[in-house]
Amino acid sequence: MGEIGYSSFSSYGSGGNDELVKYTSSGLTFAPTIGVQYNWLELGIRYETFSVTGGSFSYTGARLGFNF
Repeated sequence: MGEIGYSSFSSYGSGGNDELVKYTSSGLTFAPTIGVQYNWLELGIRYETFSVTGGSFSYTGARLGFNF
């Protein structure tokens, strides 16, 4: 299993002089997943990466899903 797409991210921070500044970025999202499915229960391990201007962010996580 896996996903590929395009994502937009927003974060807020201090821009100095007690001003709130919004930072935005967008880029490619890619997430391969491996797992098993038992009737209504799905268990998996997922690696997800976001490629944005200036770098990338990635993580590995566990997935627990319920099919209904």
